[in-house]
Amino acid sequence: MSGPSQVHVIDVSPRDGLQNESVQLSTQDKLALIEGLIAGGVTAIEAASFVSPTKVPAMADSDALMREVPRVAGVRYIGLVMNERGLDRAFEADV
Repeated sequence: MSGPSQVHVIDVSPRDGLQNESVQLSTQDKLALIEGLIAGGVTAIEAASFVSPTKVPAMADSDALMREVPRVAGVRYIGLVMNERGLDRAFEADV
């Protein structure tokens, strides 16, 4: 049995890793995490979730976060979208 010739890894820690934590990180702390991932060579980052801020408070700053992430050549950002309103927010935030 042979494996694939390539594997694509997407880091989801800024979104999935933080959305259910009891302590909410500031937008600046999330940016620092993302910058650290980029410095470590990560090129695909699921950074935000465009969901209801009342249902997932940790993701309430997704719009602002995505406006501030460093735009680095070769780095791709991904945002989770659950409905049309979330899709509109993601487009407005340039995801």
